[in-house]
This record gives sequence, structure tokens and C-alpha cells, in this order.
Amino acid sequence: MFMDYKSYDSSDVNNQSALDFLSQNRKLFTSMTPIKTDIGTRVSPDSSIRAVLFDIYGTILISEAGDIGLTALDKDGTDSTFILRSGSDTKDLSFDTIRSQLTDLIKKHHGLIRQNYPQITYPEVDIIRIWSELFIENGLKEPSAEDLTRGALLFEITSNRVDLMPGSREIFNYLSKTGMPMGIVSNAQFYTPLLMEFLFEESLEEMGFNSNLASWSYRCGCGKPDPLIFKTPVDKLMRMGIKKKEILYVGNDMLNDVSCASGLGLKTVLFAGDHRSLRLREDDDRVKTEADYIINDLLQLKQIVREGANE
Repeated sequence: MFMDYKSYDSSDVNNQSALDFLSQNRKLFTSMTPIKTDIGTRVSPDSSIRAVLFDIYGTILISEAGDIGLTALDKDGTDSTFILRSGSDTKDLSFDTIRSQLTDLIKKHHGLIRQNYPQITYPEVDIIRIWSELFIENGLKEPSAEDLTRGALLFEITSNRVDLMPGSREIFNYLSKTGMPMGIVSNAQFYTPLLMEFLFEESLEEMGFNSNLASWSYRCGCGKPDPLIFKTPVDKLMRMGIKKKEILYVGNDMLNDVSCASGLGLKTVLFAGDHRSLRLREDDDRVKTEADYIINDLLQLKQIVREGANE
């Protein structure tokens, strides 16, 4: 049983059950508004753009943590109680205890990945595996995949409130109608696409995204700013006859998004529409370039891609 338990990962998540759980906890989702920045915009038409790839946290989703919740694990938390549930068995721990244990487990797994896969510069974990070990550490040795899913989901939506970025629905509709291929390259966990579907109340495909052009860090084992995370969608776009310089990547982080994508030959947009998530990285010497364009409203993307879209 121990080995069966240890083998759980995100492939064991029942997506419909997870969406039902989010609906049951809808009260934890409250309306959020972006916090304006003082960054000036740089926008002009670019008729060469033939595809658009998006970051998620801080770009498409307003994020209280400014990013995927795992990045906020080392920040001050709360002493409120978090209940681990394994069937009828429960264990009450403080929120900060869970936070600390997750941090330690993630660091351990990052080290193991670097040891076994030296080509990965910025490793990513599968959060269900992490929660499996967390349950073991706390004496709950026989949770189901459902128990782990609910624990991970509840911790994420409690520690990192998210909401739709203004203009996100409209820009997806616009790009979809014009025939512009859309994809995603995002640091993420299993709950990220589910949160998108829950908040938009439609699937990614219904939003206009091509599922073959999506790269999630938890699936590929590496996260931005590792350029490996871009490989699958960029290679597939190139097989569609689209050159790298015709791909536009939109994100809120000068290192993870702009510098990483620009280093691969993609054109870039810095989204500077929310102070919580804007990452300028001014003192980070890994940032090697400037964004081609800067926007503070997602609808400004229309002004950039309009001439390249098939209207």
C-alpha cells in the first residue's frame, strides 16, 4: 500500500471532481481589481505576428501572490488551521506548518531533479507527489487521489486568491475570431488549467486555445526561465510554418517571460497592468533584453496584432 500511495501524481486527478470541489468552495473566490503601475506603454502595429503565447499568473489571472502560489511559500502566512483529510481520518495543523513542510519537500525534490537531470536548470515538481509525501510525514498514510487533490486545491485557493484579469475574455475572443493561433507557456500545477476553466466557465479549447500549443511546467518538469518549457509549443508552431520571430509571447516578468522568450527569438510583450505581479528584475543580471512592447491593458494587444490577424 505504501508504494501505491507514493505513486500518486497529477495524472490521477479527476478533473471533473476537482471542478466540482472548486464550485463547492466558490465563496473563497472574491472579485479582485488590478493595482495600477506607473510603467509607460509601448505599443505599435506589428503585421509580422502570426501566433500568440500567454503566461497565466499575473497576466491572464490576477494573483494575490503575484504568481503561482508555490512562489509565495516563504512569505509570512497565517496561524489559521488547515485540516488534512484522509478518508475519515483527519489531522489539524497550522497553515504555516503546512507551508513550511511544502517548502522543504519542494526544495528536496528540486535537488533530486537537478541531480538526475542536469540539463534542467529550473526544475519543477508535481504538486500531487509533494502532497503525497506531506501526508506521509503527518501520519496519514492511506489517502486517495481525491484526498490529495482536495488538499492541494484548498491550500492553493486559500493562499493565493485569483480572478480574471480585465480584458482577458475579450482578447481571447478577438484572437480566436481572427484565426490567430493561441497557446500557453506557464509555470503551473494541475489546478492552473482547472482554475482557468472554472473562472472562465468554459474549456481552454472553447476560449480559443490550441491544446497542442500549451506547455505547463508541472508536466514538462521544468519552469521558466528555463527555455526548455517553450520547446513543444514553439516547435509545433514552426511545423505550422510560423517562424520564431512571428510568435508573440505575453507575460508580466522580465526574466521568466521577456528575457527567456526573447532569448529564443520570440517577440515579447511585458504586461504591466498589475503592481502585484509586475516583475521588472532591474537588479537581475540574467535579464538580457527589453520587451518589444509594453501594455497595461490586455486589450492593447489588438493594436499590436491587428495587421497580422485574418480579419
